[in-house]
Amino acid sequence: MEQNKLSKYKTVGDYALKSKIGESSNSLSTVWKAEHLSSGDVVAVKQVYVEKLNKHLKSCLDCELNFLSSVNHPNIIRLFDAFPAENCIFLVVEFCAGGNLSSYIRLHGRVPEQTARKFLQQLGLEILNSHHIIHRDLKPENILLSGLDDDVMLKIADFGLSCTLYPGNYAEKVCGSPLYMAPEVLQFQRYDEKVDMWSVGAILFELLNGYPPFSGRNNVQLVRNINSCKHLPFSQLIVPALHPDCVDMCLKLLSANTEPHSHTVLGMSLPPMSKQLYFLKDWLTKFLLKSQSLICRTQIQIGLKMSAMSWVAWKVTVKSLPLLILVGGGDVVEQ
Repeated sequence: MEQNKLSKYKTVGDYALKSKIGESSNSLSTVWKAEHLSSGDVVAVKQVYVEKLNKHLKSCLDCELNFLSSVNHPNIIRLFDAFPAENCIFLVVEFCAGGNLSSYIRLHGRVPEQTARKFLQQLGLEILNSHHIIHRDLKPENILLSGLDDDVMLKIADFGLSCTLYPGNYAEKVCGSPLYMAPEVLQFQRYDEKVDMWSVGAILFELLNGYPPFSGRNNVQLVRNINSCKHLPFSQLIVPALHPDCVDMCLKLLSANTEPHSHTVLGMSLPPMSKQLYFLKDWLTKFLLKSQSLICRTQIQIGLKMSAMSWVAWKVTVKSLPLLILVGGGDVVEQ
């Protein structure tokens, strides 16, 4: 079947398909590595099987096309072209040689806190908020790495479950990947853009520990585990070396008891959502600069899928800063 699909579309538009690099778990789309016929530029081509989409998913596809065609942001996957074919539509986007964040975590295990901070800085979703977009499927598999060097840039990709949501409105459709879905979504409650913040909290936790914060044999048990959780399952090997603000950030982002629709975001008194946007980048920048200026006091060598990993033990207690995290899961779709 896959060979027939590839032979049928050896070329699409001005692009030659080379190899399959991904496929959605629900078989609604396939991603190919391709080359531009004249320039030789390498791109990724997402083939969406429109005939398999229900009304809701077609609306999500429209949202994806409208958003990607109107935005040019270093942390959002760039759309070059889109065109229809028989029973499908092709989206031509930039190719990211570094693969996805899930593969990165599997390769490296838990990552140094400095790396997690760097990645977190690139997951500010203010650009989505300014376009009134909720991603609804933020997870390591949908975050791509531009390359494999030290200057790697994260790219948020796969907006196939995204929707437009204006201030004061709420969504109700259950969709996303359970391990990264906010509890209000899992419990069939209405929700707003803050569900993306929960997803980023889960991603941050996984970066620091090498595994997701919650699990369960099914969605019911997963919700039960989230609601009954009193302490996040941090690896005891790394907690002493983590900066308190980093731990607190995970706790606040992944608090099931936080009112999901209030402006008291993450249980802290913060300005309204629109004002948070102005503070986010500045705060995160200062936070990173502060951490970079501290001297490494001790190193804990941790062997997890790699020979060693250096962790900074913070000696200086930094006064707690406001956690203005407007950041900010597509395996489940309510039919």
